[in-house]
Amino acid sequence: TEKVLFVAPAKLNPVDGNGAPLQTVRENTSLPALMILGALRARGHEVELVDLSADGNVQTPITNTVHRFGLPDEYVLEKIRETKPLALLISSMFTNEQQLVDDLAATVKKAFPRLPIIVGGIHASLKPDWILESGNVDFVVMGEGELTIVELIECLKQGKGEFENVKGLAYWRNGALAMTSPRPPIDDLSSLKFFFDDILLNDGSYRYVEPSAKRTKLYNHLTESAWNRCFCFYYARGCPLHCQYCASSEKDGLKVRHMGGQRMFRDFRELHRNYGVRIFYNQSDTFCGVD
Repeated sequence: TEKVLFVAPAKLNPVDGNGAPLQTVRENTSLPALMILGALRARGHEVELVDLSADGNVQTPITNTVHRFGLPDEYVLEKIRETKPLALLISSMFTNEQQLVDDLAATVKKAFPRLPIIVGGIHASLKPDWILESGNVDFVVMGEGELTIVELIECLKQGKGEFENVKGLAYWRNGALAMTSPRPPIDDLSSLKFFFDDILLNDGSYRYVEPSAKRTKLYNHLTESAWNRCFCFYYARGCPLHCQYCASSEKDGLKVRHMGGQRMFRDFRELHRNYGVRIFYNQSDTFCGVD
C-alpha cells in the first residue's frame, strides 16, 4: 500500500492523589497532522490519522502524580497491521512528553523493523540527534515539514535512497548522523491545502468534541452549552519577539508570514457550516500577523 499513517501521541497530565486530572484534559486539533497530511493528500497520497489522545480516553498511571491519557501504543500496531502503510509519521511537539514518542517508536520498530518511522515537530526539529540516538526512528523532519515530507515519501515510494537531496532532513548514513541543508521557510502559506475530513472525522463522527472547551465563565458567557465542537487554527507563523520561554521564533523564524484573512475566514465558514464547529482556538504564533 501507499498509505501514510500519522500518529498524534498520547498526552501526559498531572493528577491528584485520587488520580483526577489537575488540569483540563483537552482534545486539541492535531495541527501537525492537518498541515502534513494536507500536503501529502494534495500530492495524491492516501493518508490516515490516529490521534491517540482524542480517539480514546484511556488513563494509565506513569507515576503517582502523572498519568498518560490516550489509547495504548498497541492500538497503533493494530492499525499498522490493518493498513500496511508505506511509512509511519509521529509528531514530537513538547519535550516533557517526548518519552511517549520514544516509547511509541520503540514499540513499532520492534514489531515492524522494516517500516520507516519519521518524526517531526518542535522538539524533534531542535534536537534531531536526541530523537535518532535510540535507533528506533529512521528520519527526522526539521522545521516546516510540508515540502520535506512530500519529497521524502516520494523517495521511499520510488525506492530511492537519495535522501541527501531532501532539504530539512536528519537521518543515519553509514553509521553517522547526517543533516541535509535547511529547508527555507515557506513564503506563500496560502498555497497550503487542508483536507478537513482526514483530520476532523473519525469513522464519520467529529473527532474533537470537547465539553470542557469553554473552560471558564469568561469563555462561557456568550456561548451555549451544546457548543462543544472545537478547532485550533494556525494561520500565521513566525514571531519577532523571541521570548526565552517560547519556541515559536526558533521554530518559525522572526518574520511573520500568514495565509491571509480571506483564506482564514473562508475556512472558518466551511468549518462552521459543514462541521458544526462553534469554538475556535487561535494558536498562530502572531495572530495580528493575519491581514
